[in-house]
Amino acid sequence: MGRYTGPTEAQERRLTQDLFRKGIYKSVIATKAFGMGVDIPDIDEVFHHSVPSIMADYVQEIGRAGRDGRPSVASTHFHVKDLSDSLKLSKISVPEQWKMKHIMEHIGTLIRQSKNGEIVLSLDDIRYLLITGKDKYNEESIRDKARVAIFLIQKDLEARTGKQVLIRKGETYQYLYFTVGNEDAEDLMKSFPEISRESGNYSRKGFFHNEEIRSTGEVYKIDISALWARLHRDISLRKLVWQFMNYPSKILGKNVIPKIAVEMSVTKDPDKIKQQLTRFLEIIGEFAMDSVRNQLDEKTLFDGINSRIKSASLLTGVQDLEIKIRNIVKNNFVSYNGDRYQTGLFKCRGELGNYTYTVPGVHNITKDRWDNKLEELLETCEDGSCKLYLNGKDEYTEVITSLLSILDILGMANVKFSGGESCAVHLKCTDRNYILNNFKNYYCEITREIRRRIDREEQIMRDFFTANLNDSQRWDFIERYFLGKIH
Repeated sequence: MGRYTGPTEAQERRLTQDLFRKGIYKSVIATKAFGMGVDIPDIDEVFHHSVPSIMADYVQEIGRAGRDGRPSVASTHFHVKDLSDSLKLSKISVPEQWKMKHIMEHIGTLIRQSKNGEIVLSLDDIRYLLITGKDKYNEESIRDKARVAIFLIQKDLEARTGKQVLIRKGETYQYLYFTVGNEDAEDLMKSFPEISRESGNYSRKGFFHNEEIRSTGEVYKIDISALWARLHRDISLRKLVWQFMNYPSKILGKNVIPKIAVEMSVTKDPDKIKQQLTRFLEIIGEFAMDSVRNQLDEKTLFDGINSRIKSASLLTGVQDLEIKIRNIVKNNFVSYNGDRYQTGLFKCRGELGNYTYTVPGVHNITKDRWDNKLEELLETCEDGSCKLYLNGKDEYTEVITSLLSILDILGMANVKFSGGESCAVHLKCTDRNYILNNFKNYYCEITREIRRRIDREEQIMRDFFTANLNDSQRWDFIERYFLGKIH
């Protein structure tokens, strides 16, 4: 028996196909990834452990049987829960309405600041909105979601106005940042005209013991696109960025430390922000403490947290608060198997639709670290705005980035990321007045329609499997579906 899924390595995929085609493997356990471009004519049966929620997908999948013309069978032990799980998977790929509104607010703010209507939106500025828990370290997948969200906004505005309001001019990379010792900095400035000084030395507190940590030197920035054009056209710009962020000495010949620059400006009184977020962390920490010996399902976890926040009259006036709290907790306070850093107050196990949550024994220590970093972050921005320089991957960056995303989601601060491996999308606005008059109250009709269609597809599949039909009637149902008579 072979296996063939999305994460299956290419070598194992080829081996599975070959052994199955030769009859050495009598069966294959697979996801829908199997069959894409694979033509094996003598498959006798397709058995669905769980059926998809879209008829077209189902027909494509059962169509892998009987391609040689011999009688074949498509079967399943149907349960309505299969469709519910599949429906959740389908909807995960469609950004929620509040996320689209938040992305549009980022775009609108940039357009308001732009003199000529052209803006550069870093994917890092919106990626945290599109994380869905377990995929937090699948950077490429999250960036693709960000690209899709921007595309949907472009098409939605075009449908509303009958013209291209936002034109995508391409993707680019902005400055990359690094620190380096003073002696090496002088040599680098002489050798690379693309490098310029950004700011002086800085210090921060350590993650575990709050000790003072000073930067190795001043902060510099490099025009990575110009460097690529001058010296590295033999590789792609994207690969050069990756090499710089992961092996910078191979690019510059010196031991530099790449940084991610973050600009933050608070939109509310810093004391009130501290008061509300500290209480927010307390509520989550108290709920975690009360749940130490329990195993919680998803509904119990989020209903419990939202109920306590509501009882405390906290964060009143924040639109879509309950769904935002769910997003914040899942992406920042929950640890998953495979996480690089265990900075969560809760531990998640299971698969979509069957998640369970427990509380690790170190939740008090974890909460104290969150409190300390919140206080440090707000002290840094005491004057209302600040610029931070973060390492790419460590516990400190994980928690600070999470706090920045929480502040942004709750409307307490505007946050902008620069540098890192994410590219930026270059957009041209052709109707500045339209954007400025509408971005604060934006509602994406296209995503609403996509979700409505997904719900309808699920109902069609539910009717197909729950109706008392014989094989002939089921084929007639499928035919009428593809003829557009069932919609």
